Amino acid sequence: MNNMAYRKAAASAALGLFLVATGCATREMKSTPFYEGADVYTGRVEDRINLWPLMYWREPACSIAWPLISFADDHFALRPLYSQYRQGGANGPYDEFNVLWPLCQIDSHDGTGRVFPFFWGNGTFVAFPEVWLTDSTTAVLPLVMNSSWSRGTFFPLVFWTRERGERAFTLFPLYSYSWTPENTTLWGACGLFGHVSPDTGRYAHWVFPFYYANRYGVLSIPWSRTESLDGFMLDAYLCGIGGRTLSDGEYRSSWAMPFYYHDREKLITPLFGRGTDSDWIMPLYYRDDHLLFTLPYASWDDPQTGGAGFLSLPLLTYASWETNSCRSSWFSLAGLVGATSNATGERRKHWMAPFYHSDAGRSFLSLPYGWTGGGTSCTNTWWATPLVGTSSGSTEGWWAFPFYSCEKDDAFDGLASLSGETALPGEIDIHRRVTAIDASSWLVLTDNSRSVTAMAGFGAETNNYSVTSRREIGNALIWRYEAKRRTLYGADDRLRKADRERVDSSLCLWLYDYLRMTDFVSGSESTRHRVLWKLFDLERCDGNVRLDAFPGFAYDSHDDGYVKASLLWRLFRYECTPASDAEVDLLFLPVWR
Repeated sequence: MNNMAYRKAAASAALGLFLVATGCATREMKSTPFYEGADVYTGRVEDRINLWPLMYWREPACSIAWPLISFADDHFALRPLYSQYRQGGANGPYDEFNVLWPLCQIDSHDGTGRVFPFFWGNGTFVAFPEVWLTDSTTAVLPLVMNSSWSRGTFFPLVFWTRERGERAFTLFPLYSYSWTPENTTLWGACGLFGHVSPDTGRYAHWVFPFYYANRYGVLSIPWSRTESLDGFMLDAYLCGIGGRTLSDGEYRSSWAMPFYYHDREKLITPLFGRGTDSDWIMPLYYRDDHLLFTLPYASWDDPQTGGAGFLSLPLLTYASWETNSCRSSWFSLAGLVGATSNATGERRKHWMAPFYHSDAGRSFLSLPYGWTGGGTSCTNTWWATPLVGTSSGSTEGWWAFPFYSCEKDDAFDGLASLSGETALPGEIDIHRRVTAIDASSWLVLTDNSRSVTAMAGFGAETNNYSVTSRREIGNALIWRYEAKRRTLYGADDRLRKADRERVDSSLCLWLYDYLRMTDFVSGSESTRHRVLWKLFDLERCDGNVRLDAFPGFAYDSHDDGYVKASLLWRLFRYECTPASDAEVDLLFLPVWR
């Protein structure tokens, strides 16, 4: 049955309530009690009044005991009693008023508003939740209908429609009837009986769970038959427990579950079976053309790869090999002993856990002595125990865990010398990414590491080659120092284009932290010192100084001679500019002008 029209009417009414109640026709969150608008300050930062949390002011915005009182050019709020917000619309700015939000709200632009439980505006009136009046829908719940009464619902029991050649009526859950020129549907008792009659000649009628019929067959509990257009026919008995299938009148298969299944190719029973090229007695025996399985022994082969293998369960031994290559593997004692080789036979592994493991040319592992790596890359070797060892090859170093460890790449010194140079040497390949490290650690707590990465640029810096060097000392819990310097070179002329460094350090997490940023090309430098965030905060940048200190002391100076110092705003204030004399305020009174 087609009830979509009624459900759309109810859904549109609910959506209208949500949009009117939330009031989000313009900017996001504008109707919430904490909306402040965009912070656009016009006053100087030196003229700010910072007595937070009691008061904060910087022209033109002010907050007093936020969020209780706040005002600016675009809003005034005395929360939670009253608020007024200036909104920008297509026809010019307008005001939105809120009283005891969200109970009362009025929009001066289009006259929409609410005084709960009443909502109005845009041709809609709602007395929540009972009455809904819109241009297309009228509802006095639970009755909902459209303006012409051609469709409606007495929710949730009755639905009706009579338009565009359609007729439908539903008395849920007892009865449902729908009619169109193409289809007729009738069902009753929640669909337990009914019929469908399309104009295509197809039909179906049913009385569940006993009977179902259509043009292809009949399904019922004692007996069912279906037949398809390609000559396939199915007979089933007792809900499909037994049955047979025919194809063009010839036998195809039969079954009596769970005792047996039989077709032209196989016979299956719970204990034994057979197929065209296999037979089995479960769980003792299984055989096909390429596999034999019994409890003590199994073997298999694969003609496509030339592979073969066997498995012996009593001995816990497994082996496989390929006759057309040197690839092979075997293991015994549940994998504690074994060996493998690849297709070329050049790399072989063999092991006897836990005593040793060997991978030819790559590693040799045992408790008293071992090594990993090999070739021209880094090789790590331990002596007497894995806790003491050395590194050789492209990376050299040694370790005595947990007391000390160190490692250094051969390319580190040459790569580190590129940082800050005015031009890249000609032998540097700008199409390669290279990384090198020089690191050491004491007692696993104090680290001293340096790393350099050189690579071609990406994104907006595609035509650049960057050299990034990083230095880290200490740990974050006690003392930490980190310096990162990045130098950019042009990929065409190899000349330095940018060179910047950032230095961060801290003492006992947030007790003290230090920041320095340097641009070596322009010569600009800025620093910042902080103690417990704002307990003491000092910034210097190219001759300008800014200081905030607890409780309420602020100091600003510029390289042009401007100086300002204040304590608790104007309890004491001193300000001097190059173009005028000094000004002094004491106890909020001007004492010198």
